[in-house]
Amino acid sequence: MGVIDRDVDNILDLIKEKKWSAKNRTSETALEDELYEFLHAEMPEENFLRQRLKGSGRGDIYVRLKDKFLEPGREVILELKLNLKERLEYLRLVGQMYDYNLVYKYEVLIIIVGECEPSLLKLTKEAAGFFQNCFDHDLCKKVRFLHIT
Repeated sequence: MGVIDRDVDNILDLIKEKKWSAKNRTSETALEDELYEFLHAEMPEENFLRQRLKGSGRGDIYVRLKDKFLEPGREVILELKLNLKERLEYLRLVGQMYDYNLVYKYEVLIIIVGECEPSLLKLTKEAAGFFQNCFDHDLCKKVRFLHIT
């Protein structure tokens, strides 16, 4: 968690501590709506944006967190996936992690919700760990992973 400045860990901890349960699992859009409302309610001082366009990618939820002086701070993209079961979805997700993290320098929170193909879930977690453990922290930003069953 950012000690001085807020970062992706603050959002991850909030989702875990406040137990966002991802109740509306009818579609990824419904989940995105639910998480968007949850984040605005829990972090009213931040301005979360939906479907942030960047290059050829579109992040589900974007926020530029304020630092301790209420100045623009770290940029975070949240990417939601519902029922990750197809290899192509996984490969697209890895590409998104790469773009958001290495190309655009965003911190990333991958949230997988629901029933998933176990091997794809493991591979996604490993990919997030790969980006997180990048040897050059000026090159790589934080990448976090959360699975909500």
